[in-house]
Amino acid sequence: MARPSLRPQIVSAAEDVVLEIGAGRLTLDAVAERAGISKGGLLYHFPTKESLLSAMLVGNLEVYRTRLLAALEELPPGNGKLLRAHLMALLTKDERSRQVAAALLAAVASDPKLMVPVLARNQEIFQELACGTCTFKAETAILCLAADGIIFQELLGISPLTPEQRQEVFSELLRRAEVEDNWDSRSN
Repeated sequence: MARPSLRPQIVSAAEDVVLEIGAGRLTLDAVAERAGISKGGLLYHFPTKESLLSAMLVGNLEVYRTRLLAALEELPPGNGKLLRAHLMALLTKDERSRQVAAALLAAVASDPKLMVPVLARNQEIFQELACGTCTFKAETAILCLAADGIIFQELLGISPLTPEQRQEVFSELLRRAEVEDNWDSRSN
């Protein structure tokens, strides 16, 4: 019987370390200690600090994907279902994921190639929203970019919105997404 992978445990330990001391000060020694494994065990799964940081970013994207699937299950069929689910997944508050993402911004700024999985996610989202056949619609892009803007302002700690204003903007984005009926006809 194969042993379960230690990767999730290591990534979780790395997140804990990043939340305590920041991504810039993350060391493999600190992560190994927090995960309760040897440094050799850590290096077996993540041979470099960059591979570990990349796994943390991918994990954050997986949280988004889980939220997207949950929103798709929750929403009734109708216009803009996929777009609404995307906005709901993006704008759902998850404090730990937000804190990890904010801490990872410093690492990404010093090593832009870490953003490759995020770029791939963004391309995938726009491809899904386009159903592979529809033409680009500026309104859909605007709604997605507005949600991204809210998220990035919150990550940077510079959002001017109160919680009530955020909810009002969020509701308006969802209302406008419902009007978008050409981007997700396959999910109706």
